[in-house]
Amino acid sequence: MNTQLIKPIISNKTKDKQTEKKNLEEAHPFLLNLLYCFFFPLICRIKQITNDDICCVQTNDSCNFTTQCIEKHWKLSYEWYAKQFTDWEFEQATSGSIYHNYRIIHLPKKPSLFKIIVTHLGGIKLLLAILIFIPSVGFQICQPSLMKEIMKQVLIKAAMPEIAKFPYASAIILILSPFLRIFFNSLGSRFLIHFASKTRSSLCGLIYKKVLLLNISAQSNINTGRIISLISNDLNQMAYAIPRSFQAITVPIQIFIPFGFVCYYWGASSLIFFGVMTILIPVQLILSQIINEALLGMRVVKMSGLENVFIQHIELSRNKQLKDIFYFTLWMQIIIATLHFSPSLVNSSTMATYIFTKDIPQMMFAVEVQPTIGFLVQETLPFSFLAFQLQDIGIVSTSLARVRDFLILPEMKKIIKKSPNNIDNAVEVINSSFCWGDPPEIPISAAEKKELQKEQEKNKKQTISHLSQQINSEYDNDIEKKKKIKSPTLKNILFTLPKGSLTMIIGSVGSGKSSIGSVLIGDIEQMNNIKDEQNNNKYNNNENQKDQLIEDIKGDVRIDGQIAYCPQIAWINNNTVRGNITFGSEYDEEKYNEVIRVCALEPDFQTLAAGDMTAIGEKGVNLSGGQKARIQLAKAVYSDRDIYIHYQFINLIDQ
Repeated sequence: MNTQLIKPIISNKTKDKQTEKKNLEEAHPFLLNLLYCFFFPLICRIKQITNDDICCVQTNDSCNFTTQCIEKHWKLSYEWYAKQFTDWEFEQATSGSIYHNYRIIHLPKKPSLFKIIVTHLGGIKLLLAILIFIPSVGFQICQPSLMKEIMKQVLIKAAMPEIAKFPYASAIILILSPFLRIFFNSLGSRFLIHFASKTRSSLCGLIYKKVLLLNISAQSNINTGRIISLISNDLNQMAYAIPRSFQAITVPIQIFIPFGFVCYYWGASSLIFFGVMTILIPVQLILSQIINEALLGMRVVKMSGLENVFIQHIELSRNKQLKDIFYFTLWMQIIIATLHFSPSLVNSSTMATYIFTKDIPQMMFAVEVQPTIGFLVQETLPFSFLAFQLQDIGIVSTSLARVRDFLILPEMKKIIKKSPNNIDNAVEVINSSFCWGDPPEIPISAAEKKELQKEQEKNKKQTISHLSQQINSEYDNDIEKKKKIKSPTLKNILFTLPKGSLTMIIGSVGSGKSSIGSVLIGDIEQMNNIKDEQNNNKYNNNENQKDQLIEDIKGDVRIDGQIAYCPQIAWINNNTVRGNITFGSEYDEEKYNEVIRVCALEPDFQTLAAGDMTAIGEKGVNLSGGQKARIQLAKAVYSDRDIYIHYQFINLIDQ
């Protein structure tokens, strides 16, 4: 690897503004954008396209802007739901059943993420796309009627040329209809794809911000794989499925209007169409369901982590996987064959019924049959893709539900920042008690839980049995399950930290040293008043534990300044050494060199291949423990905070 090609990561806002190229789509008027004029400079050019030719994303399409558009509205919905859910839990804990004051306690309705996206993100373009698809369908439907009118005039001209008039208007509209249909169809699809892209970017931003507000612990079922699955799997599938889902709105128009023309021209023979499609549609739905079950089974194996258990039986698993792939490919080919075969089957059966039941003159055969076949083809195609569109609607609905279930997970309680009573103190913790909250868990659907149980029942060994019990207990969301009392981890804490002082917390294992650091950064919940204690105690039926209620606690945490936290395990990201130290801050060479000196990183830079520009692997795989600790310490010092919290960092620093 040529380390000389690695450029320093320097934040230079002035330079970025000078080199930033304005988006051509924003510069052109709306009418020119409809014709994709902003794309013309990239077409038919001699020079190669470089990064300088690529424009920046529009301001309204940036991830930051789209996230902010729905964040404030989702926050209001989430706060309302959290309040309703807390009241529901309190009423259920107080009554001990689903009844309270002779009424049923209903679980509060979850907020609608789809409604917020449509109303506050891109509802106008979405509505405009649907309206644009209507004339596109109209230009498609009118073509057989126009063709029939032209063919009639041709027959009249052949029989009575003196009175025949050529239908110029019908011919012109017939010629322009395909072009207009393609134009409106591409424009509507462009708006839908634009809406889907904004939806995906905004939800990615919401998920990222939600992760920062969760108290994720080892007991939680939230891990990196699940979060990546939400972004890479659910959101990507939803982005592809949204355009096809909304195109299904025009399916009734595409089916029933041509069917009306067929009924008008051919009468009862048109009912053969519905007879054939009644047989083909269930077949397509069954085949799609088989494919979905295969895909769901593959995803469940990855989600539950069962691939580590099955590693000892890799040959057996591989043979089963090859069998599943074979059947998956077979059913997929059957669906594709059905799509290509159904129009011909419908046309031939309907036309044959009409010909045998009607006496059509030889001269009028083309006029009576050819345009009506066009209507049959038009109403057959929507039926052919209806199974896929229904599947896309299910994907959008399921993905939104999963993202919503993640976004409504309980967040860490926000600490209101207050200044210490004594201006000479940096931290004041006054008579406060703290406890670790319940770890958030992502709920899974009944279908996914059923698939998990199927996978667990396939192997009867003890390891699988133990894993089955663990998964069942992990995903058991029964609302009648009793919650354990939250006993305070830190009780009646009182201490102050003067400004400019060095304070060391020493204690045995499990004495609460790490918890005190979590208090200052807000990772642990504060038990503010007796109401919280009473609520927690009522979850448990043990009368003896009522003696543990804390007297009316009016604790407070007051902090003056910003905090830099260095955990026991250094957090090193995939970047250069300098990028890890500056960590998004503006690069100041004089300040940077001083930080390197005081953190004793100069000898480390001499041993690294490219000095401070050496690329670091994920989690610092190419660094020693001491180097990680020193880089983390330098990151904290370079951030120039007021309060520094270090967790046994001296133990990892080399002599």
